[in-house]
Amino acid sequence: MPAVRLAKLKSEIDRLLESFGSPAEFKRSLDNLLEFYSDRVYRAGQNVPFRPLTPTRHVPPLVIQQIELALRPYCSYYPLPAMALADSLWPDPYLETRRMAAFILGQAVVDPAQPVLQRLQNWAKPDVPTEIIELLFTLGTASLRKENPGLWLETLQSWLLGPDLERQRLGLKALLPLVEDPSFDNLPPIFRMITVFLHNPQQTLLASLQSLLEALIRRSPTEAHFFLRQILGSPTPPLTIRLIRHIIPLFSAEAQASLRKMMLVRS
Repeated sequence: MPAVRLAKLKSEIDRLLESFGSPAEFKRSLDNLLEFYSDRVYRAGQNVPFRPLTPTRHVPPLVIQQIELALRPYCSYYPLPAMALADSLWPDPYLETRRMAAFILGQAVVDPAQPVLQRLQNWAKPDVPTEIIELLFTLGTASLRKENPGLWLETLQSWLLGPDLERQRLGLKALLPLVEDPSFDNLPPIFRMITVFLHNPQQTLLASLQSLLEALIRRSPTEAHFFLRQILGSPTPPLTIRLIRHIIPLFSAEAQASLRKMMLVRS
């Protein structure tokens, strides 16, 4: 991997952006740029068991950051060509390229937002690796979370209320970036949407549900405590009791005590 010289990199990115309106040419130029900065001798630590499910070129974060920084205004000013670029990049197998597709989609502000929603619907599939799904819901929803969070919530509600268990799991994952977005402050609908999953928990959804509840506690412990007290105020399934036990340590000592007292009654 060659050393990253910022001035040279910026010049290379300028040449890349010359093909912004030509998806095929842009993809070729981007592939060449990422390949140039790839770490071909990268070796994961011997004591690290995790291996990403998506092939990666191990491009330095600085390179990715600079490309995204340069792309942002282009995607905002020219959203339709931006989405055409995203379409050409998304099928690529490499993590960096799929990340770029998600980033471009998230920076394209269109009104109405249906073209963005349609791509999120089509791209979020059960067979897509977890790390890519997380990038899609974090980077790819940036414009929706800022410009039209209500529409995105309605879309996710339709996923959660539908009969498809995998789509429900994806919906729970997609709620996480909303909760973690400091500019988003409409948490009550999220609590309402996940109520049914605590009253009738499914084993395959518990991990996603736990991550979401942990984020809600970190974001608003008072609202989360009130919500869980409501859940425990009605007949509570054993799986839900177990889930609440896992997340209780995130609360204050006083809140933990009140929840444990209610769980004793339910167990």
